[in-house]
Amino acid sequence: MKTLNVKVGKGYNIFIEKGLMSSCGKYIKEVSNAAKVCLISDTNVYKIYGNTVEEQLKAVGYDVYTYVFDAGEESKTTATVISMVEFMAENGLTRNDLVVALGGGVCGDMAGFAAAIYLRGIDFV
Repeated sequence: MKTLNVKVGKGYNIFIEKGLMSSCGKYIKEVSNAAKVCLISDTNVYKIYGNTVEEQLKAVGYDVYTYVFDAGEESKTTATVISMVEFMAENGLTRNDLVVALGGGVCGDMAGFAAAIYLRGIDFV
């Protein structure tokens, strides 16, 4: 496995390896002791990796709440972000829980922003 260390703020690692999704729960558990995870993904990425990631997160003890939005730039709206925040609140996520973005670009941007405005300091992967 290749590991890249990003030296911004507290810093973080990026792991690169074929098939990494099948063991992602183990790596996420190493960085967060959360009880609940809000998994956020778009329709395209979720249909490929969603079930695997959910299973991995549950296997290491997380309660998983999944939010899937329509893929594409047209979903990158404040309405979608507010819907994510409402979903987190409805499922009782606290500052001790975790938001996981499954996807890049639009998904990562919106999930990160939703986490930041929901509860500043909530863990984000």
